[in-house]
Parts: sequence; structure tokens; C-alpha cells
Amino acid sequence: MDASERLILPLDVGSVEEARDIVARLSGAVSFYKLGPWLLLARGFEKLLDDLQAAGNRIFLDTKGCDIPETMRAGAAAAAARGIDFLTIHGNADVTDEAMAATVAGKGASKLKILVVTALTSIGPGDLERTDGAAAVVENLVVGRAKRALACGCDGVIASAREVAAIRAATAARPFLIVTPGIRPFGSGLDDHKRAA
Repeated sequence: MDASERLILPLDVGSVEEARDIVARLSGAVSFYKLGPWLLLARGFEKLLDDLQAAGNRIFLDTKGCDIPETMRAGAAAAAARGIDFLTIHGNADVTDEAMAATVAGKGASKLKILVVTALTSIGPGDLERTDGAAAVVENLVVGRAKRALACGCDGVIASAREVAAIRAATAARPFLIVTPGIRPFGSGLDDHKRAA
């Protein structure tokens, strides 16, 4: 597989103009873009999405859905109808197994892949102690959520590169995608990521 098909570039900028500038500068080197909350509400988002798809780019819509089953199903159906490639939902306890399964059902026979966010890469062991009420090993949490995503029929997960080997070992039953955020060149800043690579 060509590296440009494996690299997903986040367009985490505040305006459509900034996003278009990045896309123009990286044309030919990148063909898969993540569109998240910063851009979803920006003026001109709809046209940006149309233009990216018309140029043959793949789209990762990072909405991190977390809602009741029918809302999740309808969201996936809308993303599938728009030709989105990847859609994220949360894998925390607020999203029930029924909601995960409904999201999968919502995509129908489309190319849309449903990816579960296991644990944000901004979360470290100290954060889990505060949020879960007890010390927890991040890798155990991530692997548990990956196994749950697999059981609910999701296509893959979002997880730190540090947890990929453990996820692969736990989900070897069928093909399973792992998208790894927080990848940084040596010597660069980590921004908000605590589990970067």
C-alpha cells in the first residue's frame, strides 16, 4: 500500500481557508483528511467537503459520536450517504453496546468504516485514576474497549501507537483497523498528547 493511503492528515485548523491552504500545499502527497469539530461548524465546510471528495480524497469524519442508539444509527446513515470513509464514535461507558451496534447498522452496505475511540491520547495513568475512581492501566482499558468494539461489529479503533501490538493480539479474529493519532517527528512538541509516538 502506498504511504499516502495510510497517512491521514488532520485538518485541525479554525477556518476553511486554512484547511484549503494545507490541502493545496500537500496535493499529491496526501489523499486522506481528518475533518473534526473545528471545521464542522466553520463557514464553507459543506463546500470544502464536496471539493475534497470531488478531487478523489478520502474523508475521516471525527465526530466522536456519543448518544442513544437511534441518533447514532441516523448519524452513521447520513455519513454513509455522504460517502464518508471513516466515522468515529466514543468507546467509553456512555455509549452502550446497543448504540455501537446501531451505528454499525446505520452504515448499511456502504464503504463507511466505524472506528471506536478507545482512550484519547491526551489521557495518561493519572487521568484514569481521577476518572475511573481507581488506578487503571491504560493499555488494559484500551484493549478492553477494542475487544468490545470488535464484538459490536465495529471496523476498528482509534488508539495510541503504543497500544497497537496489544490490540492486534486481542482482535486477531478478523480484520480490524487501528488508526493511531499523536504521531510526531523526533524532536517535535507533543501538544496535548501524553501517549504519542
